[in-house]
Parts: sequence; C-alpha cells; structure tokens
Amino acid sequence: MGPYTTSGSHREGWRASILPNMDYDVGSRIRVKLYSGQIMEAEITAIVNQSAGRKSRIFYDSKSVVINPEQIIELVN
Repeated sequence: MGPYTTSGSHREGWRASILPNMDYDVGSRIRVKLYSGQIMEAEITAIVNQSAGRKSRIFYDSKSVVINPEQIIELVN
C-alpha cells in the first residue's frame, strides 16, 4: 500500500482544511490529538478504509487505538 494523503477536502473535517498535505503510511511516526484532549506521539500500525472513512490504528504508551485522519497534527521525523 502506498502513502495516504490528507487534503483540504471538507469530508475530512476542519483539521485537514488547515493542515498542509501530509503523506503517511504504516510505520510513520505522528503526533495526534486524542478525543480526551491529550496530544501524544504515536506510530501508525495499520490503515483501514471503512464505509465511514479511512481510519488509522496507532500505538502509543503501550496502548493501541483507532483514530480519524483529522486527529493527526503532524508527522514526526
């Protein structure tokens, strides 16, 4: 699977409209804003396309959760 891109599309929410294009794939290190409001550094372990849209499974702090692309704040090198 190739890298995925967030764009300014209205379907991807308000975060995507203010972010520059980001290419990410399984193994990418990212900074995300969780629904709890916490900002965490995480690694993408899977990307799944569902009828409700694309979701990414991430691993951080010994936890694994599913996030929406709108929650990705930035790529971490």
